Amino acid sequence: MALISLILGQILGHGRCLILDSKWFKGPFYHFVDFLFKIKQLAVFDYVLLKDNSNSMKTLRIALILLFTLSLTAVNAQFPGCPTVDAGVDQTLPCATNCTNLSATPFHAGATNTYTVASIPHAPPIAYNQAGGTVVSAGTDDVWSPVINLPFPFCFYGQTYTTCKVGSNGAIDLGPAAGGGYHPWSYTQDCPNAGLTDDGDIFGVLQDIDPSVCGQIKWYLLGTAPCRIFVVSFNNICHYSCTNLQSRTMMVLYETTNVIDVYVESKPTCGGWNGGHGIIGIQNQTGTAGIAAPGRNTNPGNWTVNTPEGWRFTPNGAPIYTVEWYDGATLLGTGNNINVCPSGTSTTYTAQVTYTRCDGVQIVETDNVSVNYGNLPAPAVATGDETCDGANDGTVSIDNAPGSGPYTVDIAGPSNQQFIEPNTAGGIANFSGLPDGNYTYTVTDAGGCTFTGNFTINPG
Repeated sequence: MALISLILGQILGHGRCLILDSKWFKGPFYHFVDFLFKIKQLAVFDYVLLKDNSNSMKTLRIALILLFTLSLTAVNAQFPGCPTVDAGVDQTLPCATNCTNLSATPFHAGATNTYTVASIPHAPPIAYNQAGGTVVSAGTDDVWSPVINLPFPFCFYGQTYTTCKVGSNGAIDLGPAAGGGYHPWSYTQDCPNAGLTDDGDIFGVLQDIDPSVCGQIKWYLLGTAPCRIFVVSFNNICHYSCTNLQSRTMMVLYETTNVIDVYVESKPTCGGWNGGHGIIGIQNQTGTAGIAAPGRNTNPGNWTVNTPEGWRFTPNGAPIYTVEWYDGATLLGTGNNINVCPSGTSTTYTAQVTYTRCDGVQIVETDNVSVNYGNLPAPAVATGDETCDGANDGTVSIDNAPGSGPYTVDIAGPSNQQFIEPNTAGGIANFSGLPDGNYTYTVTDAGGCTFTGNFTINPG
């Protein structure tokens, strides 16, 4: 079934498949279908398939029963470029350790005056052929879409935009004066360049493709504040002049962090047309600043993508976030790193990151980390029973290894006693004159760490 799922996932547009067996559900078939629709809002699968082993069908058959795709606006959906913070893994400290360092890792987002670009895994937030969305450039080549209103401000090279339009040759133009119009296809310049300003601001992939021949261009607005995304999918678009070649690409713009992702599943080259040029990159609206993915600029030309890839353009100016550390409601300090000295056996600390969006709105995310103290190691315990019933002459020796002593050893039961065991190899807590019965002992070292155990003195 895993192999079948993989194959069907490829066939159905590299989406995420959920395969359910009808035998898991008792009752009429239409009840099973209703059940599948009810899980829609809880799943993140692009396709739901049914394995039906009904009595009338002796061989395995896979029935595609739901061709709807499940929106990633499902409950608690989280996209990879969202504002977030990781406070690190929980820690357990040795008893003798009083303090420790904590380190928070916020999703890095800076001011948009400068950017970095890095390779990321090919993991688009939606399928290239995701249902829904808005089709643009339907049956038309070399055009810009109508103006699209963004529900969130998007900052790009120091400017704030709330509108954009999509070009049929693989680009996004931010803050257009008007929609529609001609989208150029011919260029020879590397990104950034003033000669590319009519081609758009975000290129993913800028190349001469022709949706009037085959494929579909759609845009989507997904997610919930403060991490909505604007997605443009170029699904199997034919190349101009080489209509036997098709490209599959996607651009993703993130609210709050202003990150830009470009995903490329396939990008062949039509070398005999426009030099086979293609660009994955961004530039400001005058072409005086920008950056392209390594090896993905106009020159060198004729580059292809046969293995799916992803690229992330991250604003890298001064951080737009601050980090604070709390113990409950008490502010301990600021910055990614902090040294803490917990009290008690377990303390939970909170890393809080506050992002300030380009419109001044602040977004707060938190994550907790617990710091616990480990117990002392168990001591060696040797008991001696009463010589005869009622003699009250039982004994116990409790031997703690040298390390964090001296040790205070308390026993509680039919007899309550205390012994201070020195922090030496020969130091042993010896107790005598014990009546028979069950006892609890507690060892406390010099730092306040404890170990608790039990022993029994049997009657003679």
